[in-house]
Order: sequence, then structure tokens, then C-alpha cells
Amino acid sequence: MRTIDATNGEAEYVTATVTERNGLDITAVTWTVKLVGDADTPDTDWQAADKVDNPSLSTAEVSLFVDAATPKGTYQALDIRATDSPEVIPLTAATGSYNRIQVT
Repeated sequence: MRTIDATNGEAEYVTATVTERNGLDITAVTWTVKLVGDADTPDTDWQAADKVDNPSLSTAEVSLFVDAATPKGTYQALDIRATDSPEVIPLTAATGSYNRIQVT
């Protein structure tokens, strides 16, 4: 488990990669993200992604900046959704930059 000691000034991006399964262009999509808590930590609220990189037209690396403003706790996953598409985008989530994180 990765620990981010936000109380003492540590901060970093938590990133997950998503891929549009049909190879369509998702570079203009607006993304929202939230951290999914474990049994003792509630999920964070949905918010706009803090950073998005597109290594290809059908792939997005979507990031949330974790710092002292992030509620303390243990999180299992970064949940991601497309927010500006009139249709459902078939996404495949790949491994993110962490398995579990603890924000202290």
C-alpha cells in the first residue's frame, strides 16, 4: 500500500488509464474522478480530473491530485467516468498508479 503523508506536505497524482474499446477518439472527453474508500473510509465526492494526458486518441491517463485537502483514510480505487458524452463510452480500465493508498 502506498502512503501519502498529506498532513506533512506530501502530495502526488493518483492516475488510472482508460481505453475506449472500439478505438474511438476520446481526447475531448471531460472526466470526473473520485477515490473509492474501504470499509472504514467513505468515498470522496466526484470532481473534475486534475490532469488528463492522452498517449493515443483512444486512451486517457486520468489523474486526481491527492494532498492535504483529501480526506484522510484508506482508498481501494480511483473511479473514473466520462461526463460530457451523449452516448455511453465503452471503456476498459487498466491498472492505475497504485493498488491501495492511505492518506494520512
